[in-house]
Amino acid sequence: MPFRRGIAVAIAAGFFAVTLSSCDLFESERSVFASYRAPQGESEVVVEVEEPGAAFAPHTIYVSLSRKGDAESSVPVSVLETQLANDGASLNPSNIRARWETPQRLWLCLRGEEQADQLLSIDISAARAVVQTRECGDGWEL
Repeated sequence: MPFRRGIAVAIAAGFFAVTLSSCDLFESERSVFASYRAPQGESEVVVEVEEPGAAFAPHTIYVSLSRKGDAESSVPVSVLETQLANDGASLNPSNIRARWETPQRLWLCLRGEEQADQLLSIDISAARAVVQTRECGDGWEL
């Protein structure tokens, strides 16, 4: 009997290890959601999304900026990292919208199911973002 119990424990441990290695509990995928080229084409804002590691967890949003010109300024610069809670659903274009105000200012609206809207003002010349928690609105007048 102890021999069978040992085999059963070994089989259960092996099954548990295989199950854990085949699921994505420990790895999150980060992928480009959208990129927004400035009207004059001299800069680009890239939005990447990291899928949540657990059901109903928020997505992590990364915003970076690259500017054309000398080699140093063409390297993407991280501008912002934030969370977007979307009730466990995948993100779609209605969750992240963009509008260029000028060639130097991009507005991003982050809209999740479980949080207030975040309106991001991205200043291209300073490579920084200002976050406002306010409703973007359907026509999202800025």
